[in-house]
Amino acid sequence: MTIRYEPVHFTIVAIDVAGSGGRDDQLLLQMRADLRRMVGDALLDQGLDPADVSMEDLGDGVRLIVPASVTPARLLDPFVTRLGAALRAHRKIMADAARLRLRVAVHMGLLHRDNGGWAGEPLVHIARLLDAPAVRQVIGTGQVDLAVIVSGDVYDKVVRHGYGLDDSSYRKATIAVKETRTVAWLCAPGHSAPPGLEPTPEPPSAVTPSAVARVRRRSSPGRFRQAFGTRRGVRGFGRRLAVTSGGLLSGAALAVVALRLGAPVALAVVAPALPGVLWALAGTYAGWAPGHRLHRPEVTVTFRVGDLFDEDAHLVVGFTDTFDTSVTGDRIINSASVQGQLLTRLFDGDQRRLDRELAQALARHTPTGSERRDAKRLGKLVRYPLGTVAVLGAPDRHVFATAYSRMGNDLVPQSGVDDLWRSLSALWDAVYERGQRAPLAMPVVGSGAARIDQLSPQSLLKLVLISFVARSRQSLICRELRIVVHPGDLGAIDLPEIRRFLKGL
Repeated sequence: MTIRYEPVHFTIVAIDVAGSGGRDDQLLLQMRADLRRMVGDALLDQGLDPADVSMEDLGDGVRLIVPASVTPARLLDPFVTRLGAALRAHRKIMADAARLRLRVAVHMGLLHRDNGGWAGEPLVHIARLLDAPAVRQVIGTGQVDLAVIVSGDVYDKVVRHGYGLDDSSYRKATIAVKETRTVAWLCAPGHSAPPGLEPTPEPPSAVTPSAVARVRRRSSPGRFRQAFGTRRGVRGFGRRLAVTSGGLLSGAALAVVALRLGAPVALAVVAPALPGVLWALAGTYAGWAPGHRLHRPEVTVTFRVGDLFDEDAHLVVGFTDTFDTSVTGDRIINSASVQGQLLTRLFDGDQRRLDRELAQALARHTPTGSERRDAKRLGKLVRYPLGTVAVLGAPDRHVFATAYSRMGNDLVPQSGVDDLWRSLSALWDAVYERGQRAPLAMPVVGSGAARIDQLSPQSLLKLVLISFVARSRQSLICRELRIVVHPGDLGAIDLPEIRRFLKGL
């Protein structure tokens, strides 16, 4: 019989006494007792019963497992603030040898509990935060008694939204401890910024704007190729050239006159026709201009031919309602699809890490149900509403994983125009909330594995643009929307016509 543990959402606070090594046992016992007393008093001061909070001994610290009924903001203020005040009072009456200086980490996520205690990836994550060099730098200055580090999830969902917290006192740091690579935020209560925090270098795998530009120059077709290297572009040039046919006939008469007057043959033939040909060339080239500026609202819609994952922007990646991720044998998710490339390109093929991030992001959403294993033989079983958006990654480059198709038990995704429209509305809401108006890049959604066959890729792109413009006129979502067209799909999209369509919105 398989035992099933249902995860529950908690906020986790880990507290560690800095510099506890080298102190004798009697002093350590006194410091441990003082710490537990301070933590208990700080909980009581904000109306929390310590009995409702699981407090676990970490040797030279404690870990609090706080139920979801307590908002995470209260654990940053007043709990951490009062803990800092208690430390200052403690320092006045204790000798330097017994002085308490604390590192505090705050994270949240889904945890399991059995007879052996607590389990779950968030516990590993908060241990890595507490051990991060950045928080040790701050406490190591000797200028503060309390250094606080919060996970990117806590910062995104709590700190940056205010709730009475001073987000300006937090500083971003890149954390690399053992297997963990993440972004966290640090503060020192009572200070405008955490002292001693040196800028953390970007990991070697980070994508810089200059690197993106180099890749784009190498891999993206040029604008001339877009205009004249496709059938649509050539047809557009032909139409414009045909419009000039009347002018060309008049030019032929002028050529005869020029020859009679003794002009060189080449000049007499070419000159009268040149304005019309140039007009056709210029019109075709201009039709493939990379961007269009909207003035209601002030936002740019940019069209790029290339690789979505080369964009230095937030990304949109389509998922099914089960948020399946396995690309093994291309049975569930095709490894060549955008979602398959997300796994290989941004998560280095680490499916477990992608699944962990998805689980954390989906904790705030309510499933619609769960399939039986005898009905859905492979992949995940829990279903979420179409339109569910799981926000992955660091704040400077989120991935908005958007469910706009339903995964059949036969592993064939299906979607429709109504499903896509509702999912786009939910996507814009998520980008408005989490994207901080930074550029957003997305493919032409719905034309691939989602099988929205009722509309052509051209019409699907128009649907996306209508939805985006309509939502942007309620409130600005982002300053730039980038539509990234794969080079292989270029023949199915008439970008000059799309630009004319945009001008009419």
